[in-house]
Amino acid sequence: MLSNNKLKRVLKNNGAENIAEESINLINEIVSKISEEITLIAVKLTHFKGTKTLQKDAIKVSLKTFLGRDPKKLEVKTFNISNIRNILAKSGAKRVSKEAIDYMNKVITWIAEEIALNAVILTHTNQKKLVEEDSIKFGSQKFLGKDIEQNNVESV
Repeated sequence: MLSNNKLKRVLKNNGAENIAEESINLINEIVSKISEEITLIAVKLTHFKGTKTLQKDAIKVSLKTFLGRDPKKLEVKTFNISNIRNILAKSGAKRVSKEAIDYMNKVITWIAEEIALNAVILTHTNQKKLVEEDSIKFGSQKFLGKDIEQNNVESV
């Protein structure tokens, strides 16, 4: 799991005025699950190549495989390295290059920002000030381009 405080900051940076605690927990769970799925694909690709260390390139390929598109700019890293290592380890990555950890941090930040932005837009469109769970669910579905379940990420 990621830091709720950092996810709250991501939501605030994307225009959220007030955020329900359940929404922060939900975005944490969704972003973590998406990240784990991407990592799982990268780990399988690494094993298929016969290498032992997860590299940045494997994460790039798995990200495109999972989402069906390349990410936009990946510049910002928000989360602690220990959070990123935990997500990578949970998906079976035993050895990970520093470049892969940094890249995954950027990927996870990008995912969180995209979901947050979609959720905030819906909240403002509905003339509300509180970002609620439904907005987070909408934001994640819009980010994925389909229902969460269709990407093997269970809905909460």
